[in-house]
Amino acid sequence: MYTSYGEHFQNRPAILWGAGAILAFYGRWGTPDQAWRTYAYIREAYGPPPRLMLWPSWFSRDENFYPRFAAHVLWGLANYLFRGE
Repeated sequence: MYTSYGEHFQNRPAILWGAGAILAFYGRWGTPDQAWRTYAYIREAYGPPPRLMLWPSWFSRDENFYPRFAAHVLWGLANYLFRGE
């Protein structure tokens, strides 16, 4: 088990990768309302697409763009929009 610097991780919000993964989970197995609320939060906290930030805007002003993290949001949107229902 990794225990180094663990006390610092509790004070951080999810990075965009994690928020996109939650959107993908809700898009596939959650309700449409859960997925939509998650996407609305991503738009509000991480910036409007296509220029999403790594951290929520209230946590960091770093505006670097990381396509691999934004790809998780696209994955979540695909799960939400193409649920197969």
